[in-house]
Amino acid sequence: MTIKVHGWAFSPYVRAIRIALNEKGVAHAHVPLTPPDLATPEGRALSPFGRVPVLEHDGRRLFETAAILDYVEEAFEGPALKSGDPWRDALSTAVVAAAGHYLYPTAVMGVFFQQAYVLANGGRVNSAAVDAAVEATRSPLAAIEASVDQLLAVSRGPFLGGEGFGLADASLAPMVQNLSLAEEGRRLLANRPVLSAWFARAVERPSLKATEVAIPNFGLPPGA
Repeated sequence: MTIKVHGWAFSPYVRAIRIALNEKGVAHAHVPLTPPDLATPEGRALSPFGRVPVLEHDGRRLFETAAILDYVEEAFEGPALKSGDPWRDALSTAVVAAAGHYLYPTAVMGVFFQQAYVLANGGRVNSAAVDAAVEATRSPLAAIEASVDQLLAVSRGPFLGGEGFGLADASLAPMVQNLSLAEEGRRLLANRPVLSAWFARAVERPSLKATEVAIPNFGLPPGA
């Protein structure tokens, strides 16, 4: 039985799937897939919307991170990444969705991209773009911290999954880690004590450490 996760290793979405698989103790292969690859006919056949990750298992393919996370939980043995409590699991799903819909566009594609990715790829930081991204990140970051606080209270453990990682931990941690790579991102997190304390614990998790890679060199868009 071969389980493959297609996508670029640094993507927080790809990492979320790999973290979840690691937490379940499921061996898998990471298949590198870069943004240019997705533009090819082969890439489109693999990922019809041009997004990563794509999970391949027993000859079947699945896309969309939330769906893959649910599949990982239901299809494989290992520690549970959901609690079985409807309210607690609904809160976890809300954190997963909020991270993808609201935090990723501002914190990752905004703050991280402008202040960490651009620098790592030899570009010049656009200070105005950084300032705009920081302001756009404040509100979703505060809302997600409130959800994290609520979920920690009901999980009664160091993580959103309780004593061990849950799906919300696997999804949120790599995005917060991306944000932490930017100077302004670290300033934003310093003002969010509950989120920062959770992340300080999460970043030491072996499943997270096993998926850490350097910022990729995919180049810069025109004008960056």
